[in-house]
Amino acid sequence: MNKNFVMLSGLPRSGSQVLSSMLNQHPDIYASTTSPVADLIGLIGEQWPNISQALVDPDPKQYSNILLGTIDGAYKHINKSTIVDKNRLWPRYGNITQQAFGFNPRIICTVRSIPDILASYCLLIERNNDRITYIDQDLINLGLSINTKNRCKILWEKYITHPYNSLRIGVNAGNVDMLFLEYTDIVGNGQDTIDIICNFIG
Repeated sequence: MNKNFVMLSGLPRSGSQVLSSMLNQHPDIYASTTSPVADLIGLIGEQWPNISQALVDPDPKQYSNILLGTIDGAYKHINKSTIVDKNRLWPRYGNITQQAFGFNPRIICTVRSIPDILASYCLLIERNNDRITYIDQDLINLGLSINTKNRCKILWEKYITHPYNSLRIGVNAGNVDMLFLEYTDIVGNGQDTIDIICNFIG
């Protein structure tokens, strides 16, 4: 079966997990949890120039075949026509993925305002105030006071900046087709959101 590959990225706490669950209700779509495929593609792209055999007799088709084989092979066991692979790194690898597919990869990107993301995290922490969360553990390790200001600081610097920059890289590169979906639309207008996605991925 020839599969239609689509990528899912976005900011944390912006609805990507909810969206994956919605997509998995479609009979022709398989949406992954956070997947290692993008990390593997990144490693291949990074290491390929260092492989002596590839330098001695360079073959662009072999390179693209290996990239595509990695993506395709990861889902040989899934009997669905459309695969949605989730990883926040995908927008960073537009050029590599484009070489694998031979066309611009399509990336669904969930987004939410940064203040709302921070507020969502802080609300979760407060709801679990009977135990030390990984955010508070980071503050303890850094010798910082546990308060909302420092929680927001560590959240932004350690957990939000990287996926935020991934989206910026994808937008600025111009070699990916990106569909941006707002958190409020995902949780509030589910059917309309799915219709938009189905139109985007064909």
